[in-house]
Amino acid sequence: MRRAIAGLTAVLLAPAASASVARPNVLLVVIDDVGFTDLGAYGGDAATPVLDALAKRGTKLVKMPRPYGDAQWRLYDISVDPGETHDLSTERPELAAELREAYAAFAMQVGVVEMSPEYEPVRQAWKYNLQTMLEKRAPTFFAGAAVLIVVVIAARTWRRQRAAP
Repeated sequence: MRRAIAGLTAVLLAPAASASVARPNVLLVVIDDVGFTDLGAYGGDAATPVLDALAKRGTKLVKMPRPYGDAQWRLYDISVDPGETHDLSTERPELAAELREAYAAFAMQVGVVEMSPEYEPVRQAWKYNLQTMLEKRAPTFFAGAAVLIVVVIAARTWRRQRAAP
């Protein structure tokens, strides 16, 4: 993605599902730091398999990792099922396989690391944040705690001296 565009909004128009659909069949995809010609579907050299699939077929391959999902690949035709309620993986296994292969090639090219089944995002976030706070803020924290202890001791000593006859 050679161009540094602050924000680009790409609109992909999916073909109409049927004549009986009254609402427009539009998918709005918001992406950052990419030019229109960078997308693979439009002749760019960047690997954008999901956007390419959307532009070519109106399909989307999704895998939601645990603990938020079941870590299974699901295929949706968002031109007729924008809510992603009907999984087409068993009905169109060849397309699902093709998109999984495209994703695997993309993942290999850019170095995607799959999450392990034991990965817990909330625990990892707390661990990272606590570790970062301790590494970056430990001297400030301990200096502040030392000053607070000195102030408390001084206040108690002052009170005792004031209260003594």
